Amino acid sequence: MDATGSQRAAESGQREEEQQQRAEDERQREEHPTLESIAVREGETLEGGGKPQDIETLSERENLVREDLLLAVRRSGRALQRGSDAQRNDPEVVLEAVKSSPSALMYAGSQLREDPEFMLKILDFFPEALIFAGPSVVESWAVALKAVTVGRGNLAKLGPMMRADRQVVLLAVATDGWALAHASEELQDDEEVVLTAVKVVGAALQFASQRLRDNLVVATEAVKQDANAFVHVGRELKADRGLVAEAVSKCGDLLKRAPSPLFEDRELLLLAARSPQRPLKVHVDPNFDLAVTSRIASKGETAPIISISLKLLLPASDTETDEQTNEEGDRGGENNNCNSSNGSSNNNTSTNNND
Repeated sequence: MDATGSQRAAESGQREEEQQQRAEDERQREEHPTLESIAVREGETLEGGGKPQDIETLSERENLVREDLLLAVRRSGRALQRGSDAQRNDPEVVLEAVKSSPSALMYAGSQLREDPEFMLKILDFFPEALIFAGPSVVESWAVALKAVTVGRGNLAKLGPMMRADRQVVLLAVATDGWALAHASEELQDDEEVVLTAVKVVGAALQFASQRLRDNLVVATEAVKQDANAFVHVGRELKADRGLVAEAVSKCGDLLKRAPSPLFEDRELLLLAARSPQRPLKVHVDPNFDLAVTSRIASKGETAPIISISLKLLLPASDTETDEQTNEEGDRGGENNNCNSSNGSSNNNTSTNNND
């Protein structure tokens, strides 16, 4: 082999060694990357073009990113969605995000949303957190007890086992009577549970079992809290004079829901005509002196139209005053609510007559 051939072989060997060295260097950088190599790969430029002396490894780079993410989620919880899977399952990061923006919980990892202990902490900052909770959380007794005390409507978000737990449901209806709608059928037939609910929201009686809607004690408590609950009491109780008197003393036109024989009860008619809210409209009809008549309203409605002589209802000295009262009732009385003074029966739930 001549000198030229030897030189070429040496150069070829040198190039091969350099390629092998570059490959080895690349492998080392992949296995043990420095901040500089990461920056170059991601198209970033290091300040001053140099390599920081205090950050060398990938784990340290990740720590830096985690601190940056913590700062970001404290400003806006929605920044959590930019985190890695590991960061979105990091309790501290997610907790800070939820403190900033409660709805950021939707970006948390499934591992945390399935963790009852973590969700207990979240409920302190986000009472509606159960909408993002996993199956194991909504069946956790500890979570259930806390959830129904920190947020209305949370009983509906719990699992079937918790909605059938007497202690959980009692806690729920004690602060939100409407929660009775989401209790198990067995507990809707529990007198203590239903009594607790209707003392808070009288109209919750509509979610009680038929047996308890026919219970005079339960029905009376419901009507005391909200006269409109009278429409949900059992059919037989609608003929109970004491219960009718309780209802019409607050809301006069509820007398229309009572059986016809009670229309001829002078005291009930007086209560209904003089009730502070929605007084019964009494019209003077000279053709029906000392008589009470009723007829079925049009379109199949069962509410009777009352026509009564004021001579039957009122002493002569009261006639003028009560005529004025009834005129005022005609103008605006029907717009009044018959709820108790605390107003806790206000809710979007409809109050149709279930009988």
